Amino acid sequence: MWDSKSFDKNLKGRSHHMMMEKRNETCTIKVNLLHEEQRAIKMQQEMVIERFQRQGKKVFDNERAYYKMLDEHKLTAKHLQVLAKLRSKSIDKPDEEIEFGDSLDEDEEYFEAKEKKKDIDLTDIPPEISNFDSKITIGDNLVVELNGFLCRPCNKFCNSKEESNMHLRSYTHYKTLSKLVKAKAL
Repeated sequence: MWDSKSFDKNLKGRSHHMMMEKRNETCTIKVNLLHEEQRAIKMQQEMVIERFQRQGKKVFDNERAYYKMLDEHKLTAKHLQVLAKLRSKSIDKPDEEIEFGDSLDEDEEYFEAKEKKKDIDLTDIPPEISNFDSKITIGDNLVVELNGFLCRPCNKFCNSKEESNMHLRSYTHYKTLSKLVKAKAL
């Protein structure tokens, strides 16, 4: 089929070069067509909004997908200068040197904190759970007393002991606890 020499020869060859040029041309044409379609749609929406305004009808800002001020700002000299500087910086640097913000690391820390918050000690959970009965309280050892009472599996706060006992007899608490028992069994 293809060995390394013939593959390299093909990559350096005229036919491959012409094919890549055609592909680039078709991609740029498609991109330009998509941009033109978007401009036409925006202009049509703007014409409808202006017609409503001329007729004295109420036009809400949420009908516009964008703000007119943004378009005006994009055309200012200052914005164009900043854009040119940013583009020149990204062209001057190779791909390895382009710096991105640390927001990804912050996002990971944010999600890790949420995951840690959801973690529950599976040692307190009983190995089996009986059928649901609203007269029986289950999982009362999983309720933590603070200024009120916090059910750790459901993450529900109750103000009083009676409210806590009522929650412990509820079907939602039963379903949450049964899910935890199943997770512990796995």
